[in-house]
Amino acid sequence: MGIRNGTVRRLAVPDLNTTVLTLTVAGLAFDSSIAGGNNIRWQRKAGSIVMMFMGATTGAMMLRHSTALVLGGAASLAAFCAIVQLLRNETEHEAKLNVGLIKP
Repeated sequence: MGIRNGTVRRLAVPDLNTTVLTLTVAGLAFDSSIAGGNNIRWQRKAGSIVMMFMGATTGAMMLRHSTALVLGGAASLAAFCAIVQLLRNETEHEAKLNVGLIKP
C-alpha cells in the first residue's frame, strides 16, 4: 500500500490521487479480523470516514447556493479551531515535547 501510494505521488498520475480517505479505508480493511488483523482503533477509523463524508455532503449542499458560503464556512471553521487551540490548556505530554524531554 505504501509503495503504491508513493509511486502514484512520484509519477503524478492525473486523477489517481492518494488521499486520507483511501488510506483510512485501506487501513480499516487491512486491520479487520477478516484480513487477519486485530481491529486496532476501528471505531476511530470508521468515525473518520463518516465525518469525511458528512463534511463533503455539507460542502456540496452549501456549494449549490454559493461559493462564498463555502469559503466563509471554511474560514469560520478555521478561525474557530485557531481560537480553541490558543485557549486550551497544554497537556503534560505536550509540555514535555516542548521542552525536548520526549522525542516526537
